[in-house]
Amino acid sequence: MVKHILINAINLTGAGAQTIGLDLIPALVCALPDRQFSIILPDYSAYRAHSFPENAGVQYVRPAGGIANDLQRVRQLFIGLPNTARKERVDICLSLGDLVPIGMPCPNIVLLHQSLLLYSTSELAGLSPWSPLKRLYLTKYFAWTSSWPRFVVQTPVMAQRLSTKYRIDRQRITVISQPVPKHISVIDDDERPHPLIATNPKPIKLLFLAAYYPHKNHGTLLAVADELRRREMTEQVQIFVTLDEAEVKSAQFRKRLEEYSDVVTNLGNLSWQQVAATYRAATALFLPTLVESYGIVYLEAMACGVPILTSDRDFARWICQDLALYFDPFNPADIVNAILALPKIDVHSYQSKASQHLRAFPKNWDEVARMYAKLL
Repeated sequence: MVKHILINAINLTGAGAQTIGLDLIPALVCALPDRQFSIILPDYSAYRAHSFPENAGVQYVRPAGGIANDLQRVRQLFIGLPNTARKERVDICLSLGDLVPIGMPCPNIVLLHQSLLLYSTSELAGLSPWSPLKRLYLTKYFAWTSSWPRFVVQTPVMAQRLSTKYRIDRQRITVISQPVPKHISVIDDDERPHPLIATNPKPIKLLFLAAYYPHKNHGTLLAVADELRRREMTEQVQIFVTLDEAEVKSAQFRKRLEEYSDVVTNLGNLSWQQVAATYRAATALFLPTLVESYGIVYLEAMACGVPILTSDRDFARWICQDLALYFDPFNPADIVNAILALPKIDVHSYQSKASQHLRAFPKNWDEVARMYAKLL
């Protein structure tokens, strides 16, 4: 019987990934009170603020930056995790971070939430955050190690792509989706809509809720803004982006956006506490992304009753179905046509359909934790 479980969560550093660490791990520990857990987490204040039950021992590791972070991960995969597994005498390792550790003395389950491993460079149109060398290394490493563990993915789309690309038996892949995040599912009715959006007088206010990663396709905004100007729609549409004002990598792009202030406004980086209020003020979610492993923002928008405009891609079609208006993310005319179709949506009917659709997903993290507990 599995008695001691190692949870490797050192790679849960991004905003979406932290949701998994903050919500899944505590629920999983509580779901298996008679098991012992050893947990490795990034040394972030959000994680340290969590208190874990007595059956969990937690180790915090400070992630490095840049290439040092890549070297740190290599050391963990080849040395750190196998040594910890032997020292702690664990029976199974759950890695919540894509790559498979080498030389483990126990079985492995890996949550794959890095979609870049499964989508081709042509599908990304060259807009990948990875250099060609890094992409080559990671895909080769993943292919080499993919015959060892069981995998968890969040959608059937990811399961099919994983099985096809790396020739993995579909029986070794389990689909476990995420629920609507807590900061959306537990909404304060007295919370006011985001003032910068709510006070804008335009009838169509689009929320582009995404950090500045190449595959999020922020660059298309410039062409969309030009198309809105060409069609004399600047008095009808305003697009609100959420780019960190202190971020170096987006500085040049943010500077260019200043030339389009008549149709684009930067709200700055949002805390998770601000997200629900931002949805409340928006007319629709606007997401011209090229690739997602899941797309939690789609569920957030549905839960808030906000229509969705997004890229015509397999991941979006699966999670949104007929609850979105789809467009070619590289065609500004097609994007603006989708925006023009937005007022035709019956919001009351949309909200009813969205509520019904959300029932197909886990209702909370306790339900998700029970699925992982059964798998372990």
